Amino acid sequence: MQADTIGRIQTLQQQMESMEARMADYEDRARRNNLRLRGFPESVLQDDLPLFVRGLLHAYGPDIPMDMLLVDRAHRVPKPKYLPDSTARDVLIRVHFYHIKEIILKTYHSKPQPRWKSRRN
Repeated sequence: MQADTIGRIQTLQQQMESMEARMADYEDRARRNNLRLRGFPESVLQDDLPLFVRGLLHAYGPDIPMDMLLVDRAHRVPKPKYLPDSTARDVLIRVHFYHIKEIILKTYHSKPQPRWKSRRN
């Protein structure tokens, strides 16, 4: 009886470890299309973020058709409390197609970074 209980516990532990590994894999895959845009201007409203981001992505990938530049979501990341209020927050976006994200990242490193206008200007 005790051997059966120990065997069952070991089986359940193996199943739990397997499920945890699968869950971590699913979470990693869900994040793989994400891009973080640093220093994004606060003047762009939340409702306008997806359209603004598509325009920015098009600047980095002008050969990519606009119908392929799909943004599943775009939202501002909360600012750490130690940063001043004037610091621009980052924007996290999820690009629909992974290969589009890869094209954007490759061209991002070869082009100059955009300079955002300050809200005070």
